[in-house]
Amino acid sequence: MAKYAIVRDDDPNFFTSAKQLDAVYGEIFSFDVPVSSCVIPCIETGLKLKNVTFYGKNLEFEPFIPVEIRNVNEQFVLNENHELVEYFKNSKSHLNILQHGFSHALHEFASMNFWAVERRILEGRKIMQQTFNEAPNFFSAPYDLYSPISLLVLRRYFYGATCGEIKLKTMLDNKIGVRLPLDMIPSYVKALHEDRVFYSYGDFLMLGYSNTTRLSPFENSVLSEQAFKKYANLHEVIVLALHCWQFFCGEQKNVVGKTLDRKALESVIEKIQWLKSKGTKFLTMSQFYERFC
Repeated sequence: MAKYAIVRDDDPNFFTSAKQLDAVYGEIFSFDVPVSSCVIPCIETGLKLKNVTFYGKNLEFEPFIPVEIRNVNEQFVLNENHELVEYFKNSKSHLNILQHGFSHALHEFASMNFWAVERRILEGRKIMQQTFNEAPNFFSAPYDLYSPISLLVLRRYFYGATCGEIKLKTMLDNKIGVRLPLDMIPSYVKALHEDRVFYSYGDFLMLGYSNTTRLSPFENSVLSEQAFKKYANLHEVIVLALHCWQFFCGEQKNVVGKTLDRKALESVIEKIQWLKSKGTKFLTMSQFYERFC
């Protein structure tokens, strides 16, 4: 049975409503469960997505970008959403904030250009520092895509990073996963062999998740419930992967609306309650790092 669980949520950004974020986070916090929130420093509109499918549909733009400005080339910096920043600061006892790339561009950290990668890391880090008065210790690449170069750079500035599923295929295909520097491959293969969701190189942590614990409103709730409990029963550590904006997408799925999918959120809360009833301890990524690294 899972001894430890981490709730990871991706994509809060300038366009995120503090009220909507609280509708999701507030429910989770009410069970004294923290969230490791992967926050986007700067949204660049006008950037089209290439070859991105979302539950069987092609996405041209990020769903959380308002329709009326999707073709407009502008930057929207996190710290200009004052209500959201205030919400983060007021919730810090239950939050661990991670830097989620720079602008959430699809391949920004799959690049092999050292200087381009470092520039975007540092620009995003500067925004996070200005917003929260401290830079995050952990990083999350958009779409969990990493190049060997980006991981070499990240090891200079962060204690660790999030990633996707630990599978052989995701290590070999630059379109879907993480390509590793040579010195990190042995630890990845060891985690793969032991069916773990994390591995480390020295004191640098990589924390992934299983698709079984990727809790989306668009999954079949009955099948995911069965698979989720089976997975949790077999693993010591699990990561619950969320995207807060998905709880407001409705049937259209490519536009974030104003109405909360209450049934979908309750499905997540039921899983959290079930884990707590089994004695699972919920940690932030920082707490997990302190315990395992």
